[in-house]
Amino acid sequence: MTRWPEAWPGDYTAAHQALLAIRNTTRSLRFGKRGLSDGLAGYLLFLSRFDHSKQMIDLINRSASVVLSQEPTGRTFFSGFYGTLWCLDKLPLTPENCRLLISRVHLVDEMLRRWLADGVIADFDLAFGAVGVGIYALDRSSTQIDEELLDRVISTLLRQASKKSNTLVWHTARSLIRTQLGREMFPEGRVDLGLAHGNAGVLGFISKCILFGYRERELAPIAHNLCEYLLSHRMTEMGYPQFPSFVNGKHSSRLGWCYGDLSVAVSLAWAACALRDNAIHLCSADIIHRTLDRDIETGFVEDYGLCHGTSGIAYLYHKFANHFDTPRFQEASRRWYELTCDGLMGKISSAAITERRKSFSASLCSGGYLRGCAGMGLAIEAALVDQVSTWDSALLLDLPTWKPQL
Repeated sequence: MTRWPEAWPGDYTAAHQALLAIRNTTRSLRFGKRGLSDGLAGYLLFLSRFDHSKQMIDLINRSASVVLSQEPTGRTFFSGFYGTLWCLDKLPLTPENCRLLISRVHLVDEMLRRWLADGVIADFDLAFGAVGVGIYALDRSSTQIDEELLDRVISTLLRQASKKSNTLVWHTARSLIRTQLGREMFPEGRVDLGLAHGNAGVLGFISKCILFGYRERELAPIAHNLCEYLLSHRMTEMGYPQFPSFVNGKHSSRLGWCYGDLSVAVSLAWAACALRDNAIHLCSADIIHRTLDRDIETGFVEDYGLCHGTSGIAYLYHKFANHFDTPRFQEASRRWYELTCDGLMGKISSAAITERRKSFSASLCSGGYLRGCAGMGLAIEAALVDQVSTWDSALLLDLPTWKPQL
């Protein structure tokens, strides 16, 4: 596996200093929430990777005991209790906490089955809806994969889809758009193309199901048609971006995990592996190649976070470099990692960051997984160790290792 230091000559000093800066910054934080996105669970995930000492493991287990003793609340993957359980499943828990985790998982699985059957979970997407439940059901080590819950997820997704020219497409109703501006811009709702809230997330998830051998014959045609649908919205005549965030929206999207070119490329990489399709594999690589010249300004980057900031972009290129075995992707990864590490150590190394100082600084004051220091630390640490990451499956970044026959 190619690692960041091998592509970045010199020692590990800058990266380790950045990780220490994160640890020092977050020591005084108090987490009022427990969820994965911006709560205690995501921060514990970072601590478990940063420090393997007995004292840290004891601290993690004391915190996990408190979280597991609370009543399940929340209906979304990134903010709800099932996302928290997904996170705790990745931690070095004591046998007692493991038993408590398993009992909580069984309880929450049953609750989620009821919610899906009753239509309580109205969204289809990864962040707020059925895809997030599917990732929780599929990606676990403490218990077996819950196929009954997966069946409910797939049934819900099929019910939520609409058909466009023999292709199942997922439409976000106006009532489910969470911002007033978004509702004003899309009074009839919208078709989102991204990983976090849109069709790329559905494609990545069902492709992962296929690779697990789950309902392959049924899901493969859906995945293939959805690939064609996403690619039909590629704006090849433009320099950037290649994909809008929304169908019939403004021809703009940020560089990041949640929306845009890299977001679609992730889903296509999954689909190429699931379908064993060389053409889709090459198309995903080409999309990534065409992003390499984008920077903070042209990528509309506003922070250092994992979701759509410099650390997330660095980590995406790092994953792509390993998946496609492409040195140019690793060079891009190094460039974005350097921007992230400089920011964490108080160095402003870009005029574009200076112009956006307020939003970049704000991301350094959060301990969260998606937009705060926990996610930044996980992204940096993953580039320093020759070890498979488990924390990135929530983002569908645990890309498989299939290579096409060229």
